[in-house]
Amino acid sequence: MNSYQNLNSLFNFGINSAKSSSAAGNANQDQAAGYFAKLASGNRPAMMQAIAPETTAINQTGDAQRRNQNASGTARGGGVAGANQQAETDRMTQVNNALFGVQPAAAKEQADIGGRQVGQALESQNLSTAAAENNLFGSIKSRPDSQKINQDTVGSIASFVGNIADVIPWNKL
Repeated sequence: MNSYQNLNSLFNFGINSAKSSSAAGNANQDQAAGYFAKLASGNRPAMMQAIAPETTAINQTGDAQRRNQNASGTARGGGVAGANQQAETDRMTQVNNALFGVQPAAAKEQADIGGRQVGQALESQNLSTAAAENNLFGSIKSRPDSQKINQDTVGSIASFVGNIADVIPWNKL
């Protein structure tokens, strides 16, 4: 009976709790895996989308420098053409470094996430196997108890019937 109650608790609370936690964890891992997959893909548009916050910061810095030149009146002359070209080259270098410098780390993170997901799947499989084994062994162990209860009940009924038979005046029937 305890085996059944424990299994019932496992199914009613433990498994539902594990399901919701697992679903949330898988969603987070899938999101992270998608991000790292974009970075590791080599697909420039997908990679640019993934590093958009970094490229926005790089571009905003370049825009601020150009606005300063415009404000000081040196944007069209005064030997700034070379400096502007160098600033644009530096900006593109920073973007390329942001794009391609992250690929090895992204591939490693993607592999780590995959490894964790495989580990979680194996852990779930092991927990399910253990629960099934516990239920099976609990059922097997309860057979002698059930047999004893049944024998005790039959014995009690037989004793009751015997007591009633002793009270009945059989010779007067």
